[in-house]
Amino acid sequence: GTGDAGSYALALSDGGKILVGGYAQTSEEPIDLDFALARYDSDGILDTTFGSGGKTTTDFGSGIFGYDLAYALAVLDDGKILAGGYADNGSDYDFALARYDADGTLDATFGSGGKTTTDFGPGNDRSRALEVLYDGKVLAGGFASNSIDDDFALVRYNSDGTLDSTEGLDVSGL
Repeated sequence: GTGDAGSYALALSDGGKILVGGYAQTSEEPIDLDFALARYDSDGILDTTFGSGGKTTTDFGSGIFGYDLAYALAVLDDGKILAGGYADNGSDYDFALARYDADGTLDATFGSGGKTTTDFGPGNDRSRALEVLYDGKVLAGGFASNSIDDDFALVRYNSDGTLDSTEGLDVSGL
């Protein structure tokens, strides 16, 4: 990045590798913060087989300030990586989720080009946690603003990144 960076999430992957997620500043004018992931070997050295030299950034793209921050990570059984947080949509923030292949490239079979966002309404929506369920579906939790105050927000995605609109919310596999 060209400036600030922050580490909000940690996860372990195969072989004791350490994933770190947060944000990295990728431009100064205008300021652009993108999802940022880095993977380290168990000895603390950047794993150069991941992303570019051990790091990768993801821009969700449409915001005025471009603040895209990852707050949660999960490693799937097949080695793919999920990062969840929020992204600037041009007027406020939306839940944001990105899925990567084990080498740090975006998984094009997930959402739109590896990314998906969810807007709950007129205010800021910020995902802070995610969980992969036994059936491969993904829960993302956080809060959504109704322009007056914040409410708890939860969304369930199908394994391909589309919203799961089935009735009820089965979390028995947690």
